[in-house]
Amino acid sequence: ALPRWCHALPRRCPPLFSADSRRRLLGLTAFGTSHTVYRLQEAKVAAARARMADRMRQHQQRLARAREAQDMEGIARATDEVDEAERRVYSVRIGAIKSDLARVSRGSILDSAARLLQYHSPQRHLLEVQFHGEDGFGTGVTQNFYEAVCAALQRRAANRAVPMWIPDGHPDPGPAEADAAHAYLSNPEGLFPQPLPADHPSLPAVCDLFLLLGRLFGKACRDRFTVPLPLHPHFFEVLTGTHRADASRPLALLRTFGRPVDAIAPSDDWTPMDLLRALSTVWEEVE
Repeated sequence: ALPRWCHALPRRCPPLFSADSRRRLLGLTAFGTSHTVYRLQEAKVAAARARMADRMRQHQQRLARAREAQDMEGIARATDEVDEAERRVYSVRIGAIKSDLARVSRGSILDSAARLLQYHSPQRHLLEVQFHGEDGFGTGVTQNFYEAVCAALQRRAANRAVPMWIPDGHPDPGPAEADAAHAYLSNPEGLFPQPLPADHPSLPAVCDLFLLLGRLFGKACRDRFTVPLPLHPHFFEVLTGTHRADASRPLALLRTFGRPVDAIAPSDDWTPMDLLRALSTVWEEVE
């Protein structure tokens, strides 16, 4: 186990450490022993493969020439050389981490993802996803799963039904335009949660979507996938508690969503909750 300060110092003084160092610390300490061993193992395999790249290329060239000349003895020797090089590269591996294969429906991707992640978020195994009615599987298909969920969370019509994000002011597309680019929210600064009153009828459904989003981020971070969701920088500040007292920031946030800059008065001591309350007030007035 690492000393406690190894975790505390990067959290309290992140500028002292590069983003890559903090990312490696997170990856090697936050997800359990099996994931730590797996990441160290894959790093060693990648380094060994890089060292052997030239030699492997030479072996493969000799194999190609032997096949072209139909030299059976040359083919056998070159094949043995390639196999030996591969064996040396993978000799540092202890074994593969366990993975679970799940099937989801593209037609109801949010419901499928919510059920899947509710079950699998406590699991330590890697998650691989396959779509119903499709043959493909593997890392490419699993990455497509994360992309499909993010796309569904940005649909303008879905956001009107369950107001998760502050809308961008454009009308919902017609049936013929449902799959067009403007069927999705397109705020250039990114997505920011829509403040809702405590008694809003859609609040439970919105909370369920944010629970899904949190589980999606956690699973992608642990399994090393990308979640292509364009979140507003101020939303990240609220999530991480790094919001700085700056009178211009709430006004800048309002401006990104087309609100007048004089909608709220500037202050010297804005907090994340002050910002959300101000946004809620402005949004109620707009409604």
